[in-house]
Amino acid sequence: MNVSRSVTDAQIFEVGRTFHPSGASVAEHRRLALVMTGRALRGAWNVPPELASVSYFHLKGAVESLFQELRVGGAAFAPAPVPWLHPVRGAAVSLSGQEVGTLGELHPEVAAAYDLPPGVYAADLDLEALLQRATFRPQFAPLPRFPAVRRDLSAIVADGVAAAEVERVIVEAGGSLLATVDVFDVYTGPPVPPGHRNLAFALSFRSNERTLSADEVDTAVRRITEALARRLRAKIRQ
Repeated sequence: MNVSRSVTDAQIFEVGRTFHPSGASVAEHRRLALVMTGRALRGAWNVPPELASVSYFHLKGAVESLFQELRVGGAAFAPAPVPWLHPVRGAAVSLSGQEVGTLGELHPEVAAAYDLPPGVYAADLDLEALLQRATFRPQFAPLPRFPAVRRDLSAIVADGVAAAEVERVIVEAGGSLLATVDVFDVYTGPPVPPGHRNLAFALSFRSNERTLSADEVDTAVRRITEALARRLRAKIRQ
């Protein structure tokens, strides 16, 4: 990337070794770095600039795609103070509770120190930790024999409650019949109270042994809503 030569669109990566003090010796680690800036969609004349430009979610999506290709699960992204990242646009990346890296927008002071424009996004990942968890031999799973049942759930939570925390409570309370959880909308504004936001989730329920009844799904949803209200003080929108 060379901004001084008008190269303002870039999506690059590098694998290298880093060295860190470890007592009286030096520890060596293999790291993976990703950098994205400029336009995510080139030549898209009919896409608004704010949608065509690289964002935090483009970088997060690239990291999630990497995890999917390596077949590693248990990924979580949580806000975290990282000195070289933007104060509110940085996150720690963990796999099954172990931190494996960070990602977000470069801190404005860091970008200025290297003569970089605003809107540079970077990720720093522990490559060795990823490879240790990777599955390189595909695992076969038969196609589902029974249909899934979808239910949408909207929960109003305080701004300080991360969507990942809400999803974790949903998964824990949903039980074995809960197949997938996806966020499909985030809303702030009336009638949602100030200091809160509404998170909408698509829940998919499925059994490998039978077609689920409405009562079974209703029971699972009720467990989820009760857990959200009890543990996160969430208000469920009807």
